[in-house]
This record gives sequence, structure tokens and C-alpha cells, in this order.
Amino acid sequence: LAKRKSIGIQELADIELVGRNSNMGFTDWVHQAEVDNNCKVNEVGHMDYIFFATEGQHQKRPFLMSSFGESVNVYSASFAERVSIPVTGIYTERDIYLYYNPKYQDEYASLIELIKENARKIDTADKEEKWSR
Repeated sequence: LAKRKSIGIQELADIELVGRNSNMGFTDWVHQAEVDNNCKVNEVGHMDYIFFATEGQHQKRPFLMSSFGESVNVYSASFAERVSIPVTGIYTERDIYLYYNPKYQDEYASLIELIKENARKIDTADKEEKWSR
């Protein structure tokens, strides 16, 4: 796998993965990607958040992680000796959210409107292509 530049989500049916139970939407995201791509990821076990943060680096099997998860410092040991490969398929890229303090909303109103308008355009295009989530 280390020589691959990407892997299709359908190919994950043939690779034993350790899954993660996440209350931050990751588990739901994986399930929706399975539905959208008409496949089933081969998860042979599961780790909760605490176990993954403390013992994830000792897992023999590969696991899925979002780019957000990679940025969380508590997980840094889990990635020290791992290679990451992008997973391709419908809905395999995570959404990006802009967090802002509503107290300063007026200063960013034009940017927020631009983001909302772009999101509406993407949503419309996705629905036309039947890629809606």
C-alpha cells in the first residue's frame, strides 16, 4: 500500500481495518461514504476515542482518519510511523467549516455570504449529478 498514491473506497472491502467509534461525526461520515459508493469497508474491530488516542499507534491494522483528525495533537503518536494514502470515491473528502465568533460577524459578512453562495452552488451541482448526501 505504501507505494500507492490513492486507494478507492471500494478497495477497502478487501483490507482488514480497525474502525473508530467517534461522536464527532466521523463514524457517520464513513457510513455515508459506504452508502454513496455502494460498498462496505472491512472493519474487523473498533476503537473508541480514548483507546485510539492512547493505543492507536500500536495497531497492526490500518485505520481511516480524516485530515481534521490528523491535525489533533492527541493523535500525533498514532501517525509517527504511519503512511497516509488518500481514499477516493464519492463523499470521501470531508467538509470544511469556517468557525467564527458571531460578535464579529459584521466584519466578515461579505466573506460569509460568499461562502454560503458557493455552498449553495456546490449543493445544486451535487444534486444534479446525484451526489447529494
